[in-house]
Amino acid sequence: MTALWIILGVVVVICLLLLAPVKVEVILQDKLSATFKYLFIKHKIHNVNPLLDDKPEIPAEEESDKLGYIKELIEEKGFAGAITELCDILKLFLKKAERLIPHIIVSKFNLIIQVGSDDAAITALEYGAVCAVAYPALGFVESLVKFKKQKIDISCDYNNENSVLEMNAILKIRLFFLIRAFNSFVLSYIKNAIGNNNKKDGATNG
Repeated sequence: MTALWIILGVVVVICLLLLAPVKVEVILQDKLSATFKYLFIKHKIHNVNPLLDDKPEIPAEEESDKLGYIKELIEEKGFAGAITELCDILKLFLKKAERLIPHIIVSKFNLIIQVGSDDAAITALEYGAVCAVAYPALGFVESLVKFKKQKIDISCDYNNENSVLEMNAILKIRLFFLIRAFNSFVLSYIKNAIGNNNKKDGATNG
């Protein structure tokens, strides 16, 4: 009987661990950082590169001397171009994470986009380009993800020469769904690898 109670206790603990949420806080300004929390475990990634290129992550002690990837992107492609690329990356992520999306809850989402420049005509054009990309992307996200609290401000400021892009978001998802998605990815990868090997063997034998 004692053994049964021990087994039952272990099962209950495992269930509680699986149902505990993983919390992710994403902060975007000149740089993008993410903080992961699970129960008493906390890990922060500084200066995340969302562009998926070969640039290494910048250590926390050096990040103050480096430009953030977001700021680099704005300088390289302009403010509207940077917003467009970030929206494209967001859409790609949502498509790749389709198994997780229904289980993600956004408990907080604050977004500020203020378009400014030293020329009123350029500001108006940039603002139009940003709105044309940002609003459809936000609509697409809202159709897939559950938002509990959100505040979005997209505007133009003719009195400010610099544009502003800031975001603060808190996402939650239960550990169980992350493990299930990971297992599904691993099984899919194994099936594809086996299928590719079979094709190669068939071609060799033929």
